[in-house]
Amino acid sequence: MNHEKGVACVVTDWNGGQRILTCLRALRESEGVSVHLIVVDNGSSDGSPDAVKEEFPDVEVIAMGENAGLAKARNQGARRALRAGFSYILFVDDDARVGRTTLALLQSTIRDSPRCGIATPRIFDARRSTRVWYDGGRVTCFGDPVHDLPGRGKPDERKCREVGFATGCCSMIGGQVFEKIGFLDEDFFIYSEDVDFSLRARAAGYSIIHVPDASAWHEQSSAAKHNKGKWFRDYYVTRNKLLLYRKHYTGWQRSLTLLAFSIRWFLFPLAYTFVRGEWQRDLAIVRGVADYRLGRFGGTYR
Repeated sequence: MNHEKGVACVVTDWNGGQRILTCLRALRESEGVSVHLIVVDNGSSDGSPDAVKEEFPDVEVIAMGENAGLAKARNQGARRALRAGFSYILFVDDDARVGRTTLALLQSTIRDSPRCGIATPRIFDARRSTRVWYDGGRVTCFGDPVHDLPGRGKPDERKCREVGFATGCCSMIGGQVFEKIGFLDEDFFIYSEDVDFSLRARAAGYSIIHVPDASAWHEQSSAAKHNKGKWFRDYYVTRNKLLLYRKHYTGWQRSLTLLAFSIRWFLFPLAYTFVRGEWQRDLAIVRGVADYRLGRFGGTYR
């Protein structure tokens, strides 16, 4: 295999069960590109690493030994791929599967555009296969990432276009991007690390190109649903939004994002979960703000 032309697919596993096997099977069926599979296991306890080795004995499995976070796991896989000489790296969640031509389309987009550092596919909801979950994305003036959907003011829904951020669920990154801006910020642990990386890449002069003809399917929020639950997501979303704002916004923009955050991501969720009697979620949100103020980042809440 010519590693420079091949694609290294970094799949993160956290108790992925049968989902990760489905993911790997789809990657193996990719057409028009050489594929090298790297599975980074974040301390799974469901036997999924053994299942991967049994069905795919040639897949490279990196065992983290514990849940070290999505950002750190992806970084480990990316570093391994770069050391092996790969110039194209696909980040894909264990609950996603790609179409047969997706990798080839994403790779050619990066290869043929000097400014393109990241390429993304159109991602569908795996439970309702015709419903689009991500069709490109933008970051609002309030600092929130928003997924675009078909029919939302785009003149040509099949045309490649530049977008504001790439979702970590499934995106391909050129190796030169890591060399210029570094890797994912492991302070995020999980959630918002993809938006942070996208904003850093754009600030360095790279464009993020969305390729609608490339397809993937994603089972939404399965990491929290199958492992830790809603409170886990509440904590990291709350803390990491504040970290994202601090890293990328100053002056009046920072004030605007904090005002919007206090209403949409703090007061309203607190009231909603309190009325529903979900006090563990209330505590998670409050602790997310407190840990941000105290500078406690990484995997502080398990």
